[in-house]
Amino acid sequence: MDTKGDEAGDLLIEIPLEVNTSRTNDLGLFDRKASDPAPSKPFQHDASQLLTQGASLGSKLQSRLKLVRFGEHSGSFACLLLLSIDFKPKSYTGVLRFRDAVVEVQVQPGKGDEGPENTATTDAQRDDGKKEPKIVAWHPGYLEGPAKSILESFNISLDTSTIPPAFGGPAIGPDFGYSMSRERVKRRIIHGTIEDEKQRVLEWKLEENKTAGDGIPPACKFAFVVKVNKDEGFHVKLGIRAVTVAAIPVIGKNTGAIYFAPGEFVDSLAADVNTQNAWTSAVKSQVSADASKEIDFAKVDLAVLTQAEEMMKAT
Repeated sequence: MDTKGDEAGDLLIEIPLEVNTSRTNDLGLFDRKASDPAPSKPFQHDASQLLTQGASLGSKLQSRLKLVRFGEHSGSFACLLLLSIDFKPKSYTGVLRFRDAVVEVQVQPGKGDEGPENTATTDAQRDDGKKEPKIVAWHPGYLEGPAKSILESFNISLDTSTIPPAFGGPAIGPDFGYSMSRERVKRRIIHGTIEDEKQRVLEWKLEENKTAGDGIPPACKFAFVVKVNKDEGFHVKLGIRAVTVAAIPVIGKNTGAIYFAPGEFVDSLAADVNTQNAWTSAVKSQVSADASKEIDFAKVDLAVLTQAEEMMKAT
């Protein structure tokens, strides 16, 4: 702490403040104007590629690319991506369970490690946005889990043995009571919405069933479709923030963007058996003898691909 006088003779006190770097980074998770982007990583079609992970006081989260397919969406070249997110709280019950979470996906042109000035210049040079990547479909949209209820009981009792009778009437009995019960019904909720005009930012919000207190789903899958330009690369970034009932945040650290380079738009080969079976079921209406025919993602059943109904039931 330093003290000194200003030109008017008043006493000034200067106290240097310590910057909490880790907290600053946490608060900047969803800052879309960050000036220091992490290095991007090329898409690895032969691996279940890590997107982000985080841990705090024994609770963890992790996300990977489960499936990437290139095809078309209503006549335009497009990419379908399936993400998996595992939420692993220190305890699945009590105050250490995850009560809610926010998942944010960004798709942008370029590699993803350009500074904000370069990104702005690149955007300005494009053909008025017609060839920019754009999210056109996603799942879940709005999804509720199975209803769970609890019965709440209220009992009111009054000891009237000490209350004198009114106007010489009979005495009121020593026990007077009233009871009431009501059922409270709640559901888990996942809600996915586009957050910007250019359709580049997609956000899912997850909430536990507040009545049952069973936490958010421990294993989630999210699918989305991006219209892209065949001649230009694009990148995907993911941010996750989950919070326990005890208000302990767990934040996925930015591991950098995943870059899809032009000329290297190839399907992923690392899908596990469960994911591959889900994909087969999701596109079965488009299976034909013509192997060269592109899959139209507008007709893919994303609910089957994400296995959303089973996801919302899991505890």
